[in-house]
Amino acid sequence: MLHQTVLTVPAIALACWLAASPAGAASFDVAIFHTERDALADAFKFWAAEIDKRTDGRVQFKPSYSGALTSAVETLAAVRNGVVPVGLTAASFSSGAMPALGYLEAVGGLPNDADQMRKALDGVQSPLADLMRKYGVELMFTQPTFELVVVCSGKHLKAVGDWPGTKVRAAGRWQSQQVLALGGAPTAIDPGEQYLALQNKTVDCALSVPNLVLSLKLHEVAPKLTALRQAVNLSLLVMNPRTWRSISAQDQATVAAVSTEARQRAITNMRAVADKGLADLKGMGSDVYALNDAELKAMKEKMKPVFDKIAEGSGEAGKPFAEQLKPYW
Repeated sequence: MLHQTVLTVPAIALACWLAASPAGAASFDVAIFHTERDALADAFKFWAAEIDKRTDGRVQFKPSYSGALTSAVETLAAVRNGVVPVGLTAASFSSGAMPALGYLEAVGGLPNDADQMRKALDGVQSPLADLMRKYGVELMFTQPTFELVVVCSGKHLKAVGDWPGTKVRAAGRWQSQQVLALGGAPTAIDPGEQYLALQNKTVDCALSVPNLVLSLKLHEVAPKLTALRQAVNLSLLVMNPRTWRSISAQDQATVAAVSTEARQRAITNMRAVADKGLADLKGMGSDVYALNDAELKAMKEKMKPVFDKIAEGSGEAGKPFAEQLKPYW
């Protein structure tokens, strides 16, 4: 838990980061919730290395993985308040503060195809950047995750009728609402606690994606894997506005250009990562089942009313997202 007194001194914290940087360079800490080995790290590594290179070392970013600087659920507020200058959050961790992000958190809110994903994210880029800025952070880039899976210790969740009574770890309010719509019992658990929760039968199943199943070794305690053939939970790299303003206009332009490249690269990369992750899990002994078209359609129909609830909660701010994304629901 973050100490309340720290939240009151963002200017002092930023001054310390800048003072600690090498001469002629500004080096900023970055809070990242996943491990360094996870495929989600690839986009950040490209982004940081390219900015370092293209600014001749004037702007550098130092990652702290596995929630070392702040917890996943606190990252957005920590960046806004200046506790950390840069952080990776996800729609599921942020939709409580910004309800319109519910569309980007929910199962199937974004398309599962790379080309369609590129079109969808291009369409929401401007309203998303505006939304984040109104909240008090600057958006750098987004990264999707494809091929949502549900890993279970004892059974597959194939048909809608398999969900009732099943305790399922879900990430965020709207994923929880979708689990409820399917008849399941949603449970909120920190990403790093899922292994023990599955092992101890605190939950029966967990919603995840192949690369995180592998990096967290969830397949060891939940060998029954059902591929739900849907994308889920966009991640977002954000920067504190004071940090952003400390970078020169010339270097801001470089950061913006690299951020666009990172967003595009992440789509192609994460689609390939999802495919490889599923293949690797099969090779490691996971019992993998992919929903057929009829099962997918039935699942989406059950979950679709949740998008109406997101619309009610997000109001005007959510309309640009719904207009762009509704065709994929």
